[in-house]
Amino acid sequence: MDQPILERLNASVKANDILYFLGDFCIGSKVRALAHRNQIRCKKIFAVPGNHDKQIRKLTEEFSWLSNLAELSIHGQPVVICHYAMRVWNRSHHGAWHLYGHFHGNLPDTPTLSMDVGVDTHDFRPWHFDEINLLVTEKAKGLSELRRTGPFWFAVLCKTLAIAVARFPEAAFWPALLKVHPGSSFCATACAPPTAPAAQLKRFRDRNIRKPAI
Repeated sequence: MDQPILERLNASVKANDILYFLGDFCIGSKVRALAHRNQIRCKKIFAVPGNHDKQIRKLTEEFSWLSNLAELSIHGQPVVICHYAMRVWNRSHHGAWHLYGHFHGNLPDTPTLSMDVGVDTHDFRPWHFDEINLLVTEKAKGLSELRRTGPFWFAVLCKTLAIAVARFPEAAFWPALLKVHPGSSFCATACAPPTAPAAQLKRFRDRNIRKPAI
């Protein structure tokens, strides 16, 4: 598979392009890695180390090695790159992207501006910045819409639930309903007995039902 990957890589990059490797350039000796590197026509290659790059990191003239985690600005877009996926990263809630490898397309997607850019997620070709930009921009639009509408309806649900519990504290089905989303920012995380005195129910509601601003 090495040769098809090299051929597709060279068909995608030009000599003066900038190429980023996000770890695991190849498994093997320094000599083998150098042979592969010499077949890549792109002159400038930045790389972050992966878990199989112990020998390859010795090629200091052939690669411009970055730290395990690097923060870039590409055409003004903040990008955090690492061999491994992260849940949060610098400016992750302010439009910064996170690009990673390692998982070979097997990691479930998350509602964040992150993306697995391994070649095995792209027909064994390198991802071009414009392709990533298109996909992550669409993802950002979806997340923006979710943030705009999702919390509102969760808040409405919880306020309605709080009112219903106050009016019908003896209802036997409230404990089940209050466990629908344990750990959610907008729902209860514990249950009071349905026959609890009114004062205890009030303490329970105040403690467990969070009231986000609408």
